[in-house]
Amino acid sequence: MKTNESFKRWLLLSAVIAIVSAVDITDIKQLDAAKKGNDRRIVLQDIQNIKNIGISILGNYANGGPSGQLTPGIPIQDLVIDNVHGTVNSQGVNIKVWVVDAASKRYFIRGEITDCAAYTFDIWSVDHIPNAKKSNDKVIRVRDINVPAGTALDFQGFDGKTIEFHGRVTFGYKEWEGHLIIIKGKNMNIKGMPGHLIDGEGHRWWDKCGGNCGKKKPFMIYTQLENSYVDGLKIKNTPAWCFAINQCSNVHYSNIDIDNRDGHTKGGHNTDGFDVHKSRNIRIYNSKVNNQDDCLAINSGWDIVFENNVCEGGHGIAVAVGGYDVNEAKNILIKNCKVIKNNIGIRVKTLLNGKGIVDGVTFDNVELKDISETGIVIIGNYLNSGPREKPTGGIPIKNLNIRNVRGNVLHNGTNVLVNVAPGSPSGWIWDSNVWGGKPNKNCLGVPSTIADPCAK
Repeated sequence: MKTNESFKRWLLLSAVIAIVSAVDITDIKQLDAAKKGNDRRIVLQDIQNIKNIGISILGNYANGGPSGQLTPGIPIQDLVIDNVHGTVNSQGVNIKVWVVDAASKRYFIRGEITDCAAYTFDIWSVDHIPNAKKSNDKVIRVRDINVPAGTALDFQGFDGKTIEFHGRVTFGYKEWEGHLIIIKGKNMNIKGMPGHLIDGEGHRWWDKCGGNCGKKKPFMIYTQLENSYVDGLKIKNTPAWCFAINQCSNVHYSNIDIDNRDGHTKGGHNTDGFDVHKSRNIRIYNSKVNNQDDCLAINSGWDIVFENNVCEGGHGIAVAVGGYDVNEAKNILIKNCKVIKNNIGIRVKTLLNGKGIVDGVTFDNVELKDISETGIVIIGNYLNSGPREKPTGGIPIKNLNIRNVRGNVLHNGTNVLVNVAPGSPSGWIWDSNVWGGKPNKNCLGVPSTIADPCAK
């Protein structure tokens, strides 16, 4: 290890290199954090034109990079960083201070590092989350991390911050019904960065039962957000349900890739893509889901848009109302989507003997391809085990608009099924061209204001 004086000289040399080459960093490191020592009265002055990393002050440096917990063995005291200017590229870091009790060490930092998202805090372990929450850093970077079994990667209390996912996130195995990731807050940005992966390794739980039997299975991601964005996440092999969108308002979910294709042959079940409950002003767009259950299931919500998405391998796009504490779905728009090799294309299903309302659901420009069972399903007698008995009208379906829904059903399937309580629906508009399967001569409750869509 360098002596204290040689360490200072090394720091000053680093400063000179930064001035001359204008490419590198102002970097202070507590080398070999397990050692003892002291770094005192270090002055870095008049450094300009930084391009890659701004200022880095670390208390857990090792030769291979930051490692382990912070230790106080080598305090950095009376540090002065004066007149440090420059730009940092969009993938870089402006200022990172990660030491024990920095505030009491009389740090003085003056300068301006621009063009990046302010200060950052890197998380390499769930043990770092409490410090990240207490910090003033505006960007929290989740690095390659393994979340211990039975524990959530919990981002509550991070209002106004950006959470970035870098590298691979994995989870220990436990049979439980919690959430692997929890994100709650206001004015948050959740971003998946290039090359990252949230890997649920769901095969450890898959048993063809989903949530109905067998092993207890955790949810993948629980979100309860307001005025926030979730963008670019890549998620693979969830144990069961992926996104729970619960009590959210004014939230965009974009460029999400949910890849559960391994579950087709390894026992995946109930691997829903997006489940929406008691949420308002939600947009889900430019995303892909390959799974073994609903691509989208709206249980309750208002002003929901699902646009420019691709659903493959699962149970289609569903508005499914009934059996919850809130049973109301209003102003729902499904637009410009593709449903490929699902058992159902699109459907509205309400609970047998349930109470509630479905009003203003529109399916616009939805393409179906190779649907195995039924292209379009509208039913009022749904139970978890499937449709049963005569439909009931306690959850009327009003102002349903089927517009330019088209595509093929496999020859053993059915093109369209309508089975609702006569007199309960109203204000329907229907324009579909679903072919390849069999017509259905037993549809019930089709409003007299439209031509029977089941006969085609």
